[in-house]
Amino acid sequence: MTEHLLNPSEDARFEAAYNHYVDSVDVARAQIKLRDRLLVIAILLLAVMSFQIFLPQESGNLLSEFVRKKLDVDHGINLAFLGTVIWFVLLGTTVRYFQVVVGLGAAI
Repeated sequence: MTEHLLNPSEDARFEAAYNHYVDSVDVARAQIKLRDRLLVIAILLLAVMSFQIFLPQESGNLLSEFVRKKLDVDHGINLAFLGTVIWFVLLGTTVRYFQVVVGLGAAI
């Protein structure tokens, strides 16, 4: 009985290797999906930031109106604060994106 556990059959080794491969592929697919989602978020944030650079007054009005509707706030929003929040979200998104990319490179 213990000999069977110490020396698994060829089928058992193949099944273990196959299960490991399936799990590894599932993890890689999830990481690729996360990487793609983070890239889209970073591009959208860069689009918002470029809109702020080229049309500061219009973008300020549009962003403050959007935030007011989403947060249900009656008073005005400081545009400098909103710009800082966008920068920090972009920073966090890009850091996480590159963490995922490096992790994918190490796993593959």
